[in-house]
Amino acid sequence: MAIVVLIVLATFVLEDAAIAGAAILATMGLVDPTLALASLIFGIFAGDLGLYALGAATRRLSWTRGLARHPHLARSAAWLRARAGRTLILARFLPGFRLPIYVASGMVDISLPLFAVLTLSAGLVWTVVIFETILLLGQAQAEELRVIAWIAAAALLLGTLLVPRIIARLWITPKRGSK
Repeated sequence: MAIVVLIVLATFVLEDAAIAGAAILATMGLVDPTLALASLIFGIFAGDLGLYALGAATRRLSWTRGLARHPHLARSAAWLRARAGRTLILARFLPGFRLPIYVASGMVDISLPLFAVLTLSAGLVWTVVIFETILLLGQAQAEELRVIAWIAAAALLLGTLLVPRIIARLWITPKRGSK
């Protein structure tokens, strides 16, 4: 059960690394492949919905409402609304696009059911293809991967635990002597 929770949490930090790590763990027999894949899909979809909710919150919170209604965003919002389907699907496959597109989707009030169906569908395709590819390659090279897999599992655990703290320290915590 702890591995399942770790896999879900890892998707919030680095999705692709979580997919690779879960596939390696499944190759080693440390987690059932179906359970690992289900955990990945759950975590990734929950993260996608969380990004949408973050954007939607900008429309509701008094201190961010102005941001969501800024005149310069009107043109971008119209563009995104007109192209929501293909933009949401492409964002899954283009590195660096998920966060801004998914948050913007919530900001400009893209239909939540549309958002959910498209992101879940694209996420399923992406996750299954990557997971199964690594799983099959891992099974073909199982003996050689034993040592690498333990290192990957440890890196996945450390990354899940340390990356949020490092980010918080670098970008959230004020530097000493600054106001």
